[in-house]
Amino acid sequence: MPNLLEKKYVHIGNNKIQKDLWYDVQNNGKKPIGGLWTSPYIEECICDWIENISMNPEQYINESITHGCFIKLNPNAKICYVQSEKKLREMKEYLGNSILDFEKLSKNYDLFYVNPEGLKSFYHWTVRTMLILNINAIESYIPFDIGYEEVSSSYNHFFIKKMYDKKNVEEYTDSYYQVFNLYLDKYASILSLTNKNIIKRKLLEECKDIIKQQNLYGICDTIVENEIFKIKKLKR
Repeated sequence: MPNLLEKKYVHIGNNKIQKDLWYDVQNNGKKPIGGLWTSPYIEECICDWIENISMNPEQYINESITHGCFIKLNPNAKICYVQSEKKLREMKEYLGNSILDFEKLSKNYDLFYVNPEGLKSFYHWTVRTMLILNINAIESYIPFDIGYEEVSSSYNHFFIKKMYDKKNVEEYTDSYYQVFNLYLDKYASILSLTNKNIIKRKLLEECKDIIKQQNLYGICDTIVENEIFKIKKLKR
């Protein structure tokens, strides 16, 4: 097995990782929600996921793909690597109603890695994925900003525009709750909208002053995700 723990991984959409915002993995049909979704770094295109977005620009809102971070994994993290359908069938204690019981898997593993190519059970995962099940698997991270240029009507080129200093996982942030309370007080009605990208755009627009001042784009992404899936756990 390749040493997957030594590779560099990329998470897209969030530039802050904090323990008080950690979202535990939950089973949710064919793909779980929660944890932290990453894919291996590729110099030419950032990562597989960005390349998929580049080749399918009509499916995504480019303006929302503005932030990410490099993830360095803890060398002591315990990883589950599904290499084949045979390997999957052998994981009898973790088999769930749809592929795997990721909540149960997270009790014994910190990471889950799969390359969906050639694995019919994971075809809907689209790209090589390292799903971080437990936050202690993250040793450190480096935030970055993403830029893009429209090459053609069917292809956008994304690139790393700016990198920041290395950070450790933070324990707590007042900034998150400042934005969260602002959001709850004035703009919770936008949750009646069904399109998550529209919700995110409206949230960014309404809270833009405080967001720009403190570089809270990743926090706002987290608010949207948690509001949709798990609002009760956000209340202090």
